Amino acid sequence: MAGEGCAAPSKAVAEAGGRIGWEVKIFDGQGDPTVQNNGIRSAIANDADAIVLVAVDCQAVRGALEQAKQAQIPIYGTFSMDCNEAGQTGPKLFDAWAASDPERSQYSEYIANVRYPVTVDWIVDQVGPEAHVLISDYSDTLFGKTLTAAMQNALAEGCPQCTATKFSFNTADSLNGNLRGKTAAALTKDPSIDVVTVVTDFQVSVGIGPGVTQAGRPVLIAGYEGLSANIKEISSGGPQSLATGFPTRWVGWQTIDELNRIFNNSPLVDEGMGLQAIDATHNLPAVTTFYDGNVDAKGLPRQDYEANFLRIWGVN
Repeated sequence: MAGEGCAAPSKAVAEAGGRIGWEVKIFDGQGDPTVQNNGIRSAIANDADAIVLVAVDCQAVRGALEQAKQAQIPIYGTFSMDCNEAGQTGPKLFDAWAASDPERSQYSEYIANVRYPVTVDWIVDQVGPEAHVLISDYSDTLFGKTLTAAMQNALAEGCPQCTATKFSFNTADSLNGNLRGKTAAALTKDPSIDVVTVVTDFQVSVGIGPGVTQAGRPVLIAGYEGLSANIKEISSGGPQSLATGFPTRWVGWQTIDELNRIFNNSPLVDEGMGLQAIDATHNLPAVTTFYDGNVDAKGLPRQDYEANFLRIWGVN
């Protein structure tokens, strides 16, 4: 819950679940697999009807999830990797995942094929086809490793003349202040860097942004999500320059809709979420402080997903 990108969908699950008449309990996993396992086992002990994981890889909590499956509790993954994804040989334990594209059966497929081409196109447009890119490598999670590989592949395909290097950080670095120093050191080591790509916008706020400032030279930051602090930076001139907007609050609302379909043995559907590139002159939201779904040229929402869900659920 320390990061807006995880807290926002979690709070939205609770909010939307409340509107449909469900009781939702948020358990803060604190980025610690031991704590996360304890939370899942607590849910099992309290006869939960479903368990939603937000940025918790299956492999880190596999034992507890297998107990949940034995108890016939549906498991829903948000920004999380199942135990059989990305080269893993474990069992498939998720009943569904936060799909912005239902044609892709797992989150790793979405990461590999959808997430980063927007970033690469923007880099080529802003810097040119020979940009020097520093990839921030979230190295202690499968989620992060998969993102790093996807960014490298997207650059190889979309900008074959670009130069890419990376620096590694872990969850602790994001929480204890070390990420700033690691970012600055990587930029100092290679003065040719034009752009830093970031796994999530949270990392910009807690270290990568200040690290770029500390390095003392103009470097663009390309992030992902479009959280409040990051939209503010983009609109005011940096250090972040791009966010590939992803509607984290919408994820929470669609989670309730998907769980409702699972409970009723109904097929899952495209929940309407998409991506939109946001920089200082394009697609800045005018109604919310964060990205909450596609906006028009004036920054106004193109849709009201909350009203749509309430209508689907028959709730006033």
